[in-house]
Amino acid sequence: MVGAVLHSTARGQAGQTADTARVPVDTSRERVQAAPSDTLLAPLARGESGMPLRADQRLHWNRTQLDFMDVQTLQDLLTHVPGVTPLAAGWIQTPSSAACWSRIPCVRVFQDGVEMDELDPRANGVLDLSQFEMWAAQEVSVERTGDEVRVYIRTWQIDHVTPFTQTDIATGDQNTNLYRLFFGRGFANQVRMQIGVQQYGTTPPTFLGASSDELSALGRVGWAAANGLRVDAFLLTANRHRGTLLAFDQSGDSIPTLGSTRRLGYVRVGLGDPDTSGRWVQLVASSNRYSFAGQPAVNASGVADSVSTDTARTGRQYVIAAGVSRFGFRVSATERIRSGDGATLSTPSVRAEFARGPLQVSAVAEGRGPDSLMRADAAAEFDALPWLRFTGSVSASRGVANSDTVVVSASGAAVPGLDTIVGAPTSGGADVELGLRIRHDLWVSGGVLHRDSVRMEAPSVFSPDLARAIDGPATGAVAAVRGQLGGPWYLDVSAVRWNDSIGLYRPQYQTRAELTLKTDLIKRFPTGNFSFSGSIIHEYRSGTAFPLAGGGLAETSGYRTFSTLVAIRILRATITWRFSNTLGEKYFQVPGYLMPRISNFYGFRWVFWN
Repeated sequence: MVGAVLHSTARGQAGQTADTARVPVDTSRERVQAAPSDTLLAPLARGESGMPLRADQRLHWNRTQLDFMDVQTLQDLLTHVPGVTPLAAGWIQTPSSAACWSRIPCVRVFQDGVEMDELDPRANGVLDLSQFEMWAAQEVSVERTGDEVRVYIRTWQIDHVTPFTQTDIATGDQNTNLYRLFFGRGFANQVRMQIGVQQYGTTPPTFLGASSDELSALGRVGWAAANGLRVDAFLLTANRHRGTLLAFDQSGDSIPTLGSTRRLGYVRVGLGDPDTSGRWVQLVASSNRYSFAGQPAVNASGVADSVSTDTARTGRQYVIAAGVSRFGFRVSATERIRSGDGATLSTPSVRAEFARGPLQVSAVAEGRGPDSLMRADAAAEFDALPWLRFTGSVSASRGVANSDTVVVSASGAAVPGLDTIVGAPTSGGADVELGLRIRHDLWVSGGVLHRDSVRMEAPSVFSPDLARAIDGPATGAVAAVRGQLGGPWYLDVSAVRWNDSIGLYRPQYQTRAELTLKTDLIKRFPTGNFSFSGSIIHEYRSGTAFPLAGGGLAETSGYRTFSTLVAIRILRATITWRFSNTLGEKYFQVPGYLMPRISNFYGFRWVFWN
């Protein structure tokens, strides 16, 4: 019976010796040791990541936290970022985007130091957040500015000689089934290899979407020397198929059939580590390929998309980065060279950070990117007293105007001649917050934010009828309550209220509240073989306006949803259960496309060592 439950042969008591003593088990997937002869490998090179302010540390997630949160898409994480308005057309198989303070595009993603550009010519440079393979992430960090949100993803790495295997099986409503496998192992000569595969399929009712499936896989081979030299080669590929998504309101609008393959591969050489004290340098040569086959999008007038339905685009990116960290300072410089479609673009950037005692400051300046914008931002946090905290940020961007498209103002009126309205597009923002510590780890904060006039691209992945737009200056108020209520109870509440109600892609009111119970029941299970996490989540959003080509607005009504998330770990097995929209709210984030109503998704995860 003991062997059946604990997966080990029952043995009599014996004394420990130095060469047979077991290392205490750490239940995180990154650090579990299961064999007396296990050896910790030197880590491979890691891409530089942003440094969130202490008040934003909750916007950093490691692999174990991502598992417990049951993250399926990048949009699942961005719901935690105040001021970000995720936009989705349904369940995990449908396109998703996000607006930040009504700006689109505003989300930039860096994966292992490589910026992920949107290569789909139909997307107008707006990233489809549903196509990032979050299952492959080791850690994710989100950096907020007054002008954009930067997401830094580091992909899975192993750092043990002992072979590691993980299997995931999940199923749920809308005939959704998911299977996942990880395997990795290291060798005494510091070589390591790893592979991973995920497959999912879903067949929702017609009014909720269309049948879809995806098969994705990753592979990595790497080596790390004792002198700090690290070399690795990485490949991540995803093949997706999706049927036509019909609008729920029978308007005739639709998101056409999709068959696509995305492939990211790179070779990286590094010396030193951006996260440790000292000097570091990295060289990355990457290739990002997107191929598409499907039906052309057709607008309400019956005009088909002029882009071919059989498209393949490849973007090459070469990254040279170096930096130094010492005495609380971190300074780095990066040269990012893009090559593709017969053109080459160089984008230099510099980053400077300081964190010591009560003060934390960071600043970033970046040259012209593929969207023709140059950017600069700075953020600071000052803990004036143990119970008093000030935070603030400021950002600005400037580029070259493009007048080849009619845009729409916040009132819905067509505005011809973009150059005569705003000249070279500029935008920026600033915010300031005051935080008060109520108890040991519970903070209440509030503040104001301001955003300049902004020009937005159309998220045409949802509809070719959507137009580029101009939204005027906007000012809003933010409030939050975050931290440990007491014992195992935690609270995370954030709210944004804008002073006007006519913003584009910007609901006047938006709130998110999550009450969580976390416990290891350590007195009952002193070996650490049990943990429980359960959350109740409430989200509210008022109506949102979308600009249409030729003038006018499409609008979604406000909504509120309740959801629950439970994760239970016993030994190295974890059960997760997500119960979304428990009250069956009928709501839309994008006009015409109904979001899932009462929806269950539950799964089982098992980790094996040796």
